[in-house]
Formats: sequence, structure tokens, C-alpha cells
Amino acid sequence: MIKVVNLKSHGWLGTHYIGRSNPKMGLPGSALANPFRIGVHGNRQAVVQAYRRWLWQQVKAGLFDGVETAAFLELMALARQHKAGHQLNLSCYCAPLLCHGYVIIRCIQWLIDGGYIT
Repeated sequence: MIKVVNLKSHGWLGTHYIGRSNPKMGLPGSALANPFRIGVHGNRQAVVQAYRRWLWQQVKAGLFDGVETAAFLELMALARQHKAGHQLNLSCYCAPLLCHGYVIIRCIQWLIDGGYIT
């Protein structure tokens, strides 16, 4: 099972942080962090849609062009963990609101269902 949990209410221990760098919490940014910001690049729905397109570019580059970006490698590692039966808790600050974490979950499932994870 994969869940997106809110870092503020759940904490970050036992989770895989998928957000931007947070020096106050001592959290390095994730390669899967959303590069699109609410207010700068649109509303919440627009930035999640932009993220979906961006993540698909990362996946296509890795699977079909042999260009393994940091985001692609992190995504594949999470997909392998999930396929091996590990519980994944992806942490960010958005959940339970619409967030890029839900895009990551769908992408991981697509990779597994498509036979891209061995």
C-alpha cells in the first residue's frame, strides 16, 4: 500500500519525503519534489497537472531514451520497494489536499502494471 501523509501531522520518520528542501526541519529536497509552485505557476490543480506532465517526461526519458534523471531513479526505487511488498508513506505538506504525491502513486502503479518493474 502507498499513502500520502501530511508531514506536519504524521511526522517524517518512517516516510519518504517528496517535498522541496526544508532547512528548518533538516530535510533535503526530493528529486520528486514538485518544481511548480502554487501562486507562481497557477492554482493547486494547475501545478499538479504541470507536475503530471513533468513526471511523464522523466519516465519517458528513463524508460525509452535511456536518460535516467534523479527523479526517474527515485521513482523506480520506490516502485521496486512497493512491488516487493513494502508499505510506502510519501510525506509532504499538502495532504490530504490534492498534491503531487497522488501523481507519484499512480505513476508507480502504472510502472508495475506495465511490467516495467522486475
